[in-house]
Amino acid sequence: MVLDKASSVTHLETVDPAIASTLRFLVVRTRWNSDLVDALVDGVVLTLTAKFQVPAANIDVQTVAGSFELPRATKTLLRSARDHGKPYAAAIPIGVLIKGSTMHFEYIAESVTHAIMDVNLSQETPLIFGVLTCLTDDQAKLRAGIAVGDEHPHNHGIDWASAAVEMALLERAASSPSSSPSRRAATAAARHDGGERSKPKPKAKRVERHPDLELFGRLPTHPTPVHRQDIENALMTAGLSNVHIAKFHPKKYVIFSAESPEDAAALVGLELYLETMELTITLVKAVPSTDRVGSSHASTPLTTTTATAAAAVRATGAADYDEEEIDSEEGL
Repeated sequence: MVLDKASSVTHLETVDPAIASTLRFLVVRTRWNSDLVDALVDGVVLTLTAKFQVPAANIDVQTVAGSFELPRATKTLLRSARDHGKPYAAAIPIGVLIKGSTMHFEYIAESVTHAIMDVNLSQETPLIFGVLTCLTDDQAKLRAGIAVGDEHPHNHGIDWASAAVEMALLERAASSPSSSPSRRAATAAARHDGGERSKPKPKAKRVERHPDLELFGRLPTHPTPVHRQDIENALMTAGLSNVHIAKFHPKKYVIFSAESPEDAAALVGLELYLETMELTITLVKAVPSTDRVGSSHASTPLTTTTATAAAAVRATGAADYDEEEIDSEEGL
């Protein structure tokens, strides 16, 4: 039967208790279809604690109204945990969608699936897809481990927990310094040279900047900051491969450098998209340098006049940052 195949979704049997005790997991569940979701959450928690020996205190379970709220809640909780220095090893958003007599099921199932994938790719924590999309109540019960007639049930929460541990260990191994091919090669070379320490890697090459096509973005200062990776993901998703981040300072500003007037214009159009992705960036159509605004470089294709550009800079306080100050900021 199809349900039987799910029991072998991972080949992970055991985990070193010393490692398991350091892993933290997030479960975000819905109140909608609570009986089914309760069973799925039980499958996740019991598998993590009994099979993989993850301490119950390391498993946080948060509740939201329905499946539509899962992606945003998961993203918010992951960011909060990371900002407080307690990141999760993996997260499992759990919900149950059952088709009714309207198109509501199709719209919600598709949007939630895509949104969870977006969160999975944009955050540093792996997500396991824990939303059942079933055509009937009986299908949902069987996949929640609840018997229906002679059908053999299987609780998918068991598999989601196994997949979460597997992904958590994969992420940990990939981020370990010893797992990097370049690090292993450098270590081998150092040993070959009699144990002499390898030279530090050169700094990454600075992005080639186009003074006439630079935009200044003021970042928000609220408790949930915009991360550089979030912006890079948004640029990639929007297909703006010719727009680069030339400068970035957390909670202060970002300077974009475009390769053509068309790319710069497209970046301005991206501002609304950034807002939908919860990346509040106020774009200013000029670089925050009074010398540049007053020079011939100020005639960017995105401003009607130099005075307009200068006014936009002053309106956001961007003029407080001249080019020398930006270059001297720490962390750039």
